[in-house]
Amino acid sequence: MKTVLTAFLLLAAAAASAADIDLVRDQFIGYYTAAGADRTSTRMSDALGTLEWVARNHADALRSDGSWPDITYNETPDGGWGPWAHSQRLWVLAQAYQTPGQSLYRNAQLLTDINAALAYEKTFYGASILPSGNWWFWTIGIPIDLGPTLVLMQGHVDQGTVDDLVVAMNLRIGNSPTSRGLVGPTPTGENLVWSSFTHLCLALLKNDATMLAAVRDAMAGVTRPTSGDGIKRDSSFHQHGAQLYTGGYGGAFAADVARYAMIARNTSYGLPNDALASFSNYVADGIAWSLYGDYFDVSVISREVARPSTTGFNGMAALVQASQFESPRAGEIRSAAAKCSRRGAARCRCNSPAPRRRWSRRGTRRRGLPDIDTTSPPTTRSIAARAGSRR
Repeated sequence: MKTVLTAFLLLAAAAASAADIDLVRDQFIGYYTAAGADRTSTRMSDALGTLEWVARNHADALRSDGSWPDITYNETPDGGWGPWAHSQRLWVLAQAYQTPGQSLYRNAQLLTDINAALAYEKTFYGASILPSGNWWFWTIGIPIDLGPTLVLMQGHVDQGTVDDLVVAMNLRIGNSPTSRGLVGPTPTGENLVWSSFTHLCLALLKNDATMLAAVRDAMAGVTRPTSGDGIKRDSSFHQHGAQLYTGGYGGAFAADVARYAMIARNTSYGLPNDALASFSNYVADGIAWSLYGDYFDVSVISREVARPSTTGFNGMAALVQASQFESPRAGEIRSAAAKCSRRGAARCRCNSPAPRRRWSRRGTRRRGLPDIDTTSPPTTRSIAARAGSRR
Protein backbone atom coordinates (compact mmCIF):
# COMPACT_ATOMS: atom_id res chain seq x y z
CA MET A 1 0.00 0.00 0.00
CA LYS A 2 2.82 2.41 0.90
CA THR A 3 4.52 1.71 -2.45
CA VAL A 4 1.29 2.38 -4.32
CA LEU A 5 0.73 5.64 -2.42
CA THR A 6 4.28 6.78 -3.14
CA ALA A 7 3.87 6.01 -6.82
CA PHE A 8 0.57 7.90 -6.88
CA LEU A 9 2.13 10.94 -5.24
CA LEU A 10 5.03 10.91 -7.69
CA LEU A 11 2.65 10.73 -10.64
CA ALA A 12 0.57 13.56 -9.22
CA ALA A 13 3.67 15.71 -8.73
CA ALA A 14 4.84 14.99 -12.29
CA ALA A 15 1.42 15.89 -13.67
CA ALA A 16 1.38 19.16 -11.70
CA SER A 17 4.86 20.02 -12.94
CA ALA A 18 3.89 19.30 -16.55
CA ALA A 19 0.78 21.47 -16.18
CA ASP A 20 2.89 24.33 -14.82
CA ILE A 21 5.35 24.04 -17.70
CA ASP A 22 2.43 24.20 -20.15
CA LEU A 23 1.06 27.28 -18.37
CA VAL A 24 4.44 29.03 -18.45
CA ARG A 25 4.68 28.22 -22.15
CA ASP A 26 1.18 29.56 -22.82
CA GLN A 27 1.92 32.74 -20.89
CA PHE A 28 5.26 33.11 -22.68
CA ILE A 29 3.57 32.93 -26.07
CA GLY A 30 0.73 35.16 -24.90
CA TYR A 31 3.20 37.78 -23.70
CA TYR A 32 4.99 38.00 -27.04
CA THR A 33 1.79 38.00 -29.12
CA ALA A 34 -0.12 40.50 -26.94
CA ALA A 35 -2.80 38.00 -25.93
CA GLY A 36 -5.82 39.74 -24.45
CA ALA A 37 -4.92 43.16 -25.84
CA ASP A 38 -7.68 45.20 -27.48
CA ARG A 39 -6.91 44.88 -31.19
CA THR A 40 -9.26 47.80 -31.95
CA SER A 41 -7.37 50.36 -29.86
CA THR A 42 -5.40 52.95 -31.79
CA ARG A 43 -2.07 52.05 -30.22
CA MET A 44 -2.53 48.33 -30.77
CA SER A 45 -3.77 48.82 -34.30
CA ASP A 46 -0.72 50.95 -35.11
CA ALA A 47 1.62 48.42 -33.48
CA LEU A 48 0.11 45.54 -35.43
CA GLY A 49 0.41 47.52 -38.65
CA THR A 50 4.06 48.21 -37.92
CA LEU A 51 4.72 44.56 -37.15
CA GLU A 52 3.16 43.50 -40.45
CA TRP A 53 5.05 46.16 -42.40
CA VAL A 54 8.45 45.26 -40.92
CA ALA A 55 7.84 41.52 -41.29
CA ARG A 56 6.77 41.91 -44.93
CA ASN A 57 9.91 43.86 -45.70
CA HIS A 58 12.05 41.16 -44.17
CA ALA A 59 10.14 38.35 -45.89
CA ASP A 60 10.25 40.10 -49.29
CA ALA A 61 14.04 40.48 -49.05
CA LEU A 62 14.66 36.88 -48.00
CA ARG A 63 16.44 34.69 -50.56
CA SER A 64 15.10 31.27 -51.45
CA ASP A 65 17.89 29.63 -49.43
CA GLY A 66 16.74 31.43 -46.25
CA SER A 67 19.46 34.10 -46.13
CA TRP A 68 19.32 37.90 -46.47
CA PRO A 69 21.47 39.57 -49.15
CA ASP A 70 22.57 42.50 -46.97
CA ILE A 71 24.01 40.35 -44.17
CA THR A 72 27.69 39.37 -44.16
CA TYR A 73 27.55 35.84 -42.82
CA ASN A 74 31.24 34.95 -42.91
CA GLU A 75 32.57 37.61 -40.52
CA THR A 76 33.98 36.96 -37.05
CA PRO A 77 31.98 38.35 -34.10
CA ASP A 78 33.51 41.48 -32.63
CA GLY A 79 31.64 44.61 -31.46
CA GLY A 80 28.91 43.43 -33.82
CA TRP A 81 28.10 40.34 -35.87
CA GLY A 82 26.11 40.28 -39.10
CA PRO A 83 24.38 36.91 -38.47
CA TRP A 84 22.80 38.32 -35.30
CA ALA A 85 20.60 40.43 -37.58
CA HIS A 86 19.42 37.16 -39.17
CA SER A 87 18.22 35.88 -35.79
CA GLN A 88 16.59 39.23 -34.96
CA ARG A 89 14.69 39.36 -38.25
CA LEU A 90 13.63 35.74 -37.88
CA TRP A 91 12.15 36.62 -34.49
CA VAL A 92 10.08 39.39 -36.10
CA LEU A 93 8.78 36.90 -38.68
CA ALA A 94 7.85 34.46 -35.91
CA GLN A 95 5.97 37.15 -34.00
CA ALA A 96 4.10 38.16 -37.14
CA TYR A 97 3.15 34.54 -37.85
CA GLN A 98 1.77 33.99 -34.35
CA THR A 99 0.19 37.40 -33.61
CA PRO A 100 -3.53 37.73 -34.48
CA GLY A 101 -4.91 40.99 -35.79
CA GLN A 102 -2.77 41.48 -38.90
CA SER A 103 -2.73 39.70 -42.26
CA LEU A 104 0.48 37.70 -41.76
CA TYR A 105 -1.05 35.72 -38.90
CA ARG A 106 -0.68 32.02 -39.80
CA ASN A 107 0.26 33.00 -43.36
CA ALA A 108 1.38 29.94 -45.40
CA GLN A 109 4.06 31.76 -47.39
CA LEU A 110 5.46 33.34 -44.25
CA LEU A 111 5.71 29.88 -42.68
CA THR A 112 7.72 28.72 -45.70
CA ASP A 113 10.05 31.70 -45.24
CA ILE A 114 10.48 30.99 -41.52
CA ASN A 115 11.34 27.36 -42.23
CA ALA A 116 13.97 28.46 -44.75
CA ALA A 117 15.47 31.09 -42.43
CA LEU A 118 15.58 28.62 -39.52
CA ALA A 119 17.36 26.07 -41.69
CA TYR A 120 19.90 28.72 -42.73
CA GLU A 121 20.51 29.56 -39.06
CA LYS A 122 22.33 26.24 -38.82
CA THR A 123 24.97 27.46 -41.29
CA PHE A 124 26.37 29.94 -38.75
CA TYR A 125 25.05 28.59 -35.43
CA GLY A 126 24.88 24.84 -35.99
CA ALA A 127 26.22 22.51 -33.32
CA SER A 128 29.31 21.64 -35.38
CA ILE A 129 30.48 25.27 -35.70
CA LEU A 130 33.31 26.27 -33.35
CA PRO A 131 32.65 29.61 -31.59
CA SER A 132 35.16 32.35 -32.40
CA GLY A 133 35.47 36.04 -31.65
CA ASN A 134 33.19 37.82 -29.16
CA TRP A 135 31.68 35.24 -26.76
CA TRP A 136 28.55 37.37 -26.15
CA PHE A 137 26.94 36.55 -29.48
CA TRP A 138 27.39 32.78 -29.04
CA THR A 139 26.22 32.58 -25.44
CA ILE A 140 23.66 35.40 -25.19
CA GLY A 141 23.03 37.36 -28.41
CA ILE A 142 21.90 34.60 -30.77
CA PRO A 143 20.19 32.41 -28.12
CA ILE A 144 18.13 35.28 -26.68
CA ASP A 145 16.52 35.79 -30.12
CA LEU A 146 16.61 32.22 -31.41
CA GLY A 147 15.15 30.74 -28.20
CA PRO A 148 11.86 32.70 -28.26
CA THR A 149 11.55 32.07 -32.02
CA LEU A 150 11.74 28.31 -31.46
CA VAL A 151 9.25 28.45 -28.57
CA LEU A 152 6.74 30.37 -30.68
CA MET A 153 7.23 28.19 -33.75
CA GLN A 154 7.57 24.71 -32.24
CA GLY A 155 4.81 22.54 -33.67
CA HIS A 156 4.52 24.74 -36.77
CA VAL A 157 7.96 24.39 -38.40
CA ASP A 158 10.12 21.41 -39.30
CA GLN A 159 10.80 19.53 -36.05
CA GLY A 160 14.16 18.25 -37.27
CA THR A 161 15.38 21.83 -37.66
CA VAL A 162 14.05 22.73 -34.21
CA ASP A 163 15.81 19.73 -32.68
CA ASP A 164 19.12 20.63 -34.36
CA LEU A 165 18.96 24.22 -33.12
CA VAL A 166 17.98 23.15 -29.61
CA VAL A 167 21.11 20.99 -29.53
CA ALA A 168 23.18 23.93 -30.82
CA MET A 169 21.78 26.26 -28.14
CA ASN A 170 22.24 23.70 -25.38
CA LEU A 171 25.85 23.16 -26.42
CA ARG A 172 26.64 26.90 -26.22
CA ILE A 173 24.68 27.90 -23.07
CA GLY A 174 24.90 24.66 -21.04
CA ASN A 175 22.31 23.29 -18.62
CA SER A 176 22.52 25.87 -15.82
CA PRO A 177 21.67 29.59 -16.04
CA THR A 178 24.20 30.40 -13.32
CA SER A 179 27.17 28.64 -14.94
CA ARG A 180 29.39 29.91 -17.73
CA GLY A 181 28.55 28.76 -21.23
CA LEU A 182 30.86 27.05 -23.68
CA VAL A 183 32.61 30.41 -24.08
CA GLY A 184 32.48 33.55 -21.98
CA PRO A 185 32.49 34.38 -18.25
CA THR A 186 30.19 33.23 -15.45
CA PRO A 187 27.09 35.44 -15.84
CA THR A 188 26.31 38.10 -13.23
CA GLY A 189 23.81 40.95 -12.96
CA GLU A 190 21.88 41.53 -16.18
CA ASN A 191 24.00 38.96 -18.00
CA LEU A 192 22.64 36.41 -15.51
CA VAL A 193 19.09 37.53 -16.27
CA TRP A 194 19.74 37.11 -20.00
CA SER A 195 21.22 33.68 -19.28
CA SER A 196 18.08 32.83 -17.33
CA PHE A 197 15.90 33.78 -20.30
CA THR A 198 17.88 31.66 -22.73
CA HIS A 199 17.55 28.73 -20.31
CA LEU A 200 13.85 29.49 -19.85
CA CYS A 201 13.41 28.98 -23.59
CA LEU A 202 15.55 25.85 -23.58
CA ALA A 203 13.54 24.42 -20.66
CA LEU A 204 10.25 25.05 -22.47
CA LEU A 205 11.59 23.47 -25.65
CA LYS A 206 12.76 20.38 -23.76
CA ASN A 207 9.94 20.25 -21.17
CA ASP A 208 12.71 20.24 -18.57
CA ALA A 209 11.24 20.86 -15.10
CA THR A 210 14.66 20.78 -13.42
CA MET A 211 16.07 23.46 -15.69
CA LEU A 212 12.96 25.61 -15.30
CA ALA A 213 13.28 25.39 -11.50
CA ALA A 214 16.92 26.47 -11.82
CA VAL A 215 15.78 29.47 -13.87
CA ARG A 216 13.30 30.43 -11.15
CA ASP A 217 15.96 30.15 -8.45
CA ALA A 218 18.46 32.19 -10.49
CA MET A 219 15.89 34.93 -11.13
CA ALA A 220 14.95 34.99 -7.44
CA GLY A 221 18.62 35.29 -6.51
CA VAL A 222 19.32 38.34 -8.66
CA THR A 223 16.47 40.30 -7.05
CA ARG A 224 18.39 40.51 -3.77
CA PRO A 225 21.09 43.09 -2.97
CA THR A 226 24.60 41.84 -3.65
CA SER A 227 28.21 42.88 -3.20
CA GLY A 228 28.89 42.12 -6.88
CA ASP A 229 27.12 43.08 -10.09
CA GLY A 230 23.42 43.73 -9.56
CA ILE A 231 21.16 45.52 -7.06
CA LYS A 232 22.94 47.36 -4.25
CA ARG A 233 21.65 48.05 -0.73
CA ASP A 234 20.69 51.62 -1.68
CA SER A 235 18.58 50.36 -4.66
CA SER A 236 21.13 51.43 -7.24
CA PHE A 237 22.48 48.97 -9.82
CA HIS A 238 26.09 48.14 -10.73
CA GLN A 239 27.40 46.20 -13.74
CA HIS A 240 30.97 45.53 -14.88
CA GLY A 241 32.28 46.39 -11.44
CA ALA A 242 31.54 49.55 -9.48
CA GLN A 243 29.80 51.43 -12.28
CA LEU A 244 26.48 53.11 -11.46
CA TYR A 245 24.24 51.59 -14.13
CA THR A 246 20.64 51.87 -12.88
CA GLY A 247 19.55 53.47 -16.14
CA GLY A 248 21.54 51.15 -18.43
CA TYR A 249 21.92 47.50 -17.53
CA GLY A 250 19.78 48.19 -14.46
CA GLY A 251 16.86 49.41 -16.56
CA ALA A 252 17.01 46.35 -18.82
CA PHE A 253 17.33 44.21 -15.69
CA ALA A 254 14.17 45.69 -14.17
CA ALA A 255 12.14 45.26 -17.37
CA ASP A 256 13.37 41.68 -17.83
CA VAL A 257 12.74 40.54 -14.25
CA ALA A 258 9.24 42.06 -14.36
CA ARG A 259 8.65 40.23 -17.63
CA TYR A 260 9.68 36.93 -16.07
CA ALA A 261 7.36 37.57 -13.11
CA MET A 262 4.46 37.98 -15.56
CA ILE A 263 5.36 34.94 -17.68
CA ALA A 264 5.81 32.59 -14.70
CA ARG A 265 2.98 33.94 -12.53
CA ASN A 266 0.54 31.50 -10.87
CA THR A 267 2.90 28.56 -11.30
CA SER A 268 5.49 26.82 -9.14
CA TYR A 269 8.10 28.58 -11.29
CA GLY A 270 7.00 32.07 -10.30
CA LEU A 271 9.14 34.35 -8.16
CA PRO A 272 8.68 33.71 -4.42
CA ASN A 273 7.20 36.46 -2.28
CA ASP A 274 10.50 37.57 -0.76
CA ALA A 275 12.02 37.96 -4.23
CA LEU A 276 9.01 40.01 -5.42
CA ALA A 277 9.35 42.19 -2.33
CA SER A 278 13.04 42.81 -2.92
CA PHE A 279 12.48 43.48 -6.61
CA SER A 280 9.62 45.88 -5.91
CA ASN A 281 11.94 47.89 -3.65
CA TYR A 282 14.39 48.23 -6.51
CA VAL A 283 11.70 49.34 -8.96
CA ALA A 284 10.15 51.84 -6.53
CA ASP A 285 13.36 53.24 -5.02
CA GLY A 286 15.85 52.73 -7.84
CA ILE A 287 14.07 52.86 -11.21
CA ALA A 288 11.19 55.26 -10.56
CA TRP A 289 13.37 57.85 -8.83
CA SER A 290 15.98 57.77 -11.61
CA LEU A 291 13.51 58.55 -14.40
CA TYR A 292 12.40 61.93 -15.68
CA GLY A 293 10.25 62.05 -18.78
CA ASP A 294 11.35 59.25 -21.05
CA TYR A 295 15.00 59.46 -20.00
CA PHE A 296 17.11 58.27 -17.12
CA ASP A 297 19.18 60.81 -15.24
CA VAL A 298 22.63 61.16 -16.79
CA SER A 299 24.30 60.10 -13.53
CA VAL A 300 22.89 56.54 -13.72
CA ILE A 301 23.64 55.51 -17.31
CA SER A 302 27.45 55.18 -17.09
CA ARG A 303 29.21 54.64 -20.45
CA GLU A 304 25.87 54.61 -22.28
CA VAL A 305 25.82 58.41 -22.10
CA ALA A 306 27.78 58.29 -25.38
CA ARG A 307 25.19 56.20 -27.21
CA PRO A 308 22.92 58.22 -29.51
CA SER A 309 19.62 56.39 -28.92
CA THR A 310 19.49 56.49 -25.13
CA THR A 311 15.99 56.53 -23.63
CA GLY A 312 14.26 55.56 -20.40
CA PHE A 313 12.15 52.99 -22.22
CA ASN A 314 13.27 50.02 -20.15
CA GLY A 315 12.53 51.89 -16.93
CA MET A 316 9.00 52.73 -18.06
CA ALA A 317 8.50 49.15 -19.27
CA ALA A 318 9.58 47.93 -15.83
CA LEU A 319 7.06 50.23 -14.11
CA VAL A 320 4.19 49.18 -16.37
CA GLN A 321 4.95 45.48 -16.09
CA ALA A 322 5.63 45.54 -12.34
CA SER A 323 2.29 47.27 -11.86
CA GLN A 324 0.56 44.13 -13.18
CA PHE A 325 1.36 41.90 -10.19
CA GLU A 326 1.06 42.25 -6.42
CA SER A 327 4.05 43.27 -4.31
CA PRO A 328 4.62 45.31 -1.13
CA ARG A 329 5.32 48.43 -3.21
CA ALA A 330 2.63 47.82 -5.84
CA GLY A 331 0.73 51.00 -4.99
CA GLU A 332 3.74 53.24 -5.49
CA ILE A 333 4.76 51.44 -8.65
CA ARG A 334 1.25 51.73 -10.12
CA SER A 335 1.15 55.41 -9.28
CA ALA A 336 4.44 56.00 -11.09
CA ALA A 337 3.30 53.89 -14.06
CA ALA A 338 -0.01 55.77 -14.21
CA LYS A 339 1.80 59.10 -14.40
CA CYS A 340 3.75 57.81 -17.39
CA SER A 341 0.61 56.54 -19.08
CA ARG A 342 -1.44 59.64 -18.32
CA ARG A 343 1.08 62.27 -19.34
CA GLY A 344 2.76 60.39 -22.16
CA ALA A 345 6.28 59.04 -22.34
CA ALA A 346 7.84 62.39 -23.17
CA ARG A 347 6.21 64.21 -20.25
CA CYS A 348 5.89 61.77 -17.35
CA ARG A 349 7.67 62.71 -14.13
CA CYS A 350 7.30 59.25 -12.52
CA ASN A 351 8.61 59.84 -8.97
CA SER A 352 11.38 62.24 -9.95
CA PRO A 353 11.56 65.31 -7.67
CA ALA A 354 13.04 67.70 -10.24
CA PRO A 355 13.59 68.05 -13.98
CA ARG A 356 16.70 66.58 -15.53
CA ARG A 357 18.41 67.35 -18.78
CA ARG A 358 17.79 64.79 -21.49
CA TRP A 359 20.69 62.81 -22.83
CA SER A 360 20.74 60.31 -25.64
CA ARG A 361 22.40 56.92 -25.88
CA ARG A 362 22.04 53.72 -27.77
CA GLY A 363 19.26 51.70 -26.15
CA THR A 364 19.79 48.52 -24.18
CA ARG A 365 17.94 45.27 -24.87
CA ARG A 366 14.17 45.49 -24.90
CA ARG A 367 11.95 42.46 -25.07
CA GLY A 368 8.19 41.94 -25.54
CA LEU A 369 5.41 43.42 -27.69
CA PRO A 370 6.09 47.10 -26.90
CA ASP A 371 4.50 50.22 -28.28
CA ILE A 372 5.52 51.66 -31.60
CA ASP A 373 7.38 54.71 -30.32
CA THR A 374 10.66 52.81 -29.92
CA THR A 375 13.16 51.74 -32.55
CA SER A 376 14.50 48.68 -31.08
CA PRO A 377 10.05 42.48 -26.62
CA PRO A 378 3.89 42.69 -23.63
CA THR A 379 2.44 45.78 -24.87
CA THR A 380 5.09 48.12 -23.45
CA ARG A 381 7.58 47.80 -26.29
CA SER A 382 7.35 48.35 -30.03
CA ILE A 383 6.55 45.31 -32.11
CA ALA A 384 8.82 46.67 -34.77
CA ALA A 385 11.62 47.20 -32.29
CA ARG A 386 12.87 43.65 -32.59
CA ALA A 387 14.10 44.49 -36.07
CA GLY A 388 16.40 47.20 -34.75
CA SER A 389 19.57 47.37 -32.70
CA ARG A 390 19.03 46.29 -29.11
CA ARG A 391 22.45 45.81 -27.64
